[in-house]
Amino acid sequence: MKKLAFAFIVFAVLASACSPSKKDIALLGQIETLAVENPDSALVLLDSLPYSALQNREFRSRVTIAEAEAMYQNSEIMGKDSLLADALDFYRLREKDPRRYRAYFLSGYQHYLKKEYGEAIIDYLNAEHTAALTTDTVALGLVYRAMGDTFEKMEDYTSALDFFKKSYDMFKAGKIERYFNFSKINLANAYYNAFYNDECINLLTDSLLLQYNDFKRVQADILFLKGQAFGAKQDLDSAIHYYNILKQNYSEFLTSKHWRNFGIISYNLGKVSEASIYNDSLLNIDPSDNWLEHLIAYNNGNYKQSYEILKEEFAESNEYFRNITKNDMRNILLSYYLLQTNTISIENKNLKYKTIATITFISFILIIVIIMFMTYRFKQSKIMNTNMGIINDLTECLKKKNEELKHSESKKHNKVILSLPSTFNALDVLCFNYYTHDNSPSFQKRIYKETMEIIRKLQTGGSEINELTSFIDDKTDGLYTRFCNENPNMNELEKRLFIFIVLGFSSTTISVLMGININQVYAKKTYLKTMIR
Repeated sequence: MKKLAFAFIVFAVLASACSPSKKDIALLGQIETLAVENPDSALVLLDSLPYSALQNREFRSRVTIAEAEAMYQNSEIMGKDSLLADALDFYRLREKDPRRYRAYFLSGYQHYLKKEYGEAIIDYLNAEHTAALTTDTVALGLVYRAMGDTFEKMEDYTSALDFFKKSYDMFKAGKIERYFNFSKINLANAYYNAFYNDECINLLTDSLLLQYNDFKRVQADILFLKGQAFGAKQDLDSAIHYYNILKQNYSEFLTSKHWRNFGIISYNLGKVSEASIYNDSLLNIDPSDNWLEHLIAYNNGNYKQSYEILKEEFAESNEYFRNITKNDMRNILLSYYLLQTNTISIENKNLKYKTIATITFISFILIIVIIMFMTYRFKQSKIMNTNMGIINDLTECLKKKNEELKHSESKKHNKVILSLPSTFNALDVLCFNYYTHDNSPSFQKRIYKETMEIIRKLQTGGSEINELTSFIDDKTDGLYTRFCNENPNMNELEKRLFIFIVLGFSSTTISVLMGININQVYAKKTYLKTMIR
């Protein structure tokens, strides 16, 4: 029992040593806030957390999520897959914990940056599961948007459109204007990629431009996307209109794709010279983009050059169409996600069953231990009461014998005799205290222990027996010495038996004081009587 208590104390000390302090937890809370608002500062502060606090798995998981959050805000690859995997494992079964959502969302983004799109979708679906359970509209909107981005990278534009619609609906239902307006642009782009040009144009109203006065890059994207949608509808004049606004006001944001589209619209309008100018700008940025070169060569009658360029472009186009017409990855990934979710549910049930079974087993063991302990206590109590009854009998006999001797001595010498030997006086006091303190089991145990020590001394002989023989000789004119001289063949056991018989002890008491069976007491008494006769 002492070893168990010591082990528990050691475990408690080690656990407290590895637990983060209130100061560490408060600092981590500040870092988690900074990870969103000032990620660079958060990354610096993460290094100041003590090593001992990081031994706590929950604390370490929160630190990993904070670091992943900072990397997400900076659009950087984290490069610590094992730590992130450990955090995911920690939160995996905690389905309603908001940190579970964030852990899976950030893990999905890391996979997205590494172009591991299948793994990204699985993580995002796990994040969606927790966001749905916690009814967090913003979280659901963000995870749907992330899934839309991922499917768009996979060139599965149908799936991307579905999730951008869900993101748009979430932000609209939650009346979260900060995200809602951006979700319009995402959805419009998804409509364009899926060839729903009218829906794209309807979302990109001119009023939307006004809402992004402080975001010129967003305004440039809106104008270009709207021009693309009109161009796809063959409404070339409208397309040119928005492209011209883009060129005049946002030239700093123009890339190769902008110059290519400007050239295609000009070529379709029959403005080949203008298309050639756009082609020069295009080739300055991206010399490998030869689409406009092919159109111009074809228009100039250089069919061989046009054919060679076209062959390369078609090779790229064929690869593009192979990607978007391959099996629908969404259904495969959703099936895998459902399997994972069912596994989590089964694991949670199994965990509950295991917990119940463990509690039942421990309770059963405790009941058995309690029953055994109570049985042991009952037996010990019974033995103690029996022995104390014998001790009480012994003390009463000694008292009577003392009174008789006092009476006879007072008649003979007309004086008060000495009390019983100290050992027997001690027994008398102990027995009295035992019954006086019947409401204190611990005190009774101590008295019982002291009493049994006195009895053991009497059983082994020695000074206590010598004191007793002196007492008898003194009170009976040397009865014990005379008896021993007349019977020199007696052994020590028989001499002690004679003493206890003279004092008037019962056979039961004598068996205890001599440490022999009561049947042996009867036999030795008979033998002693024969010797006396």
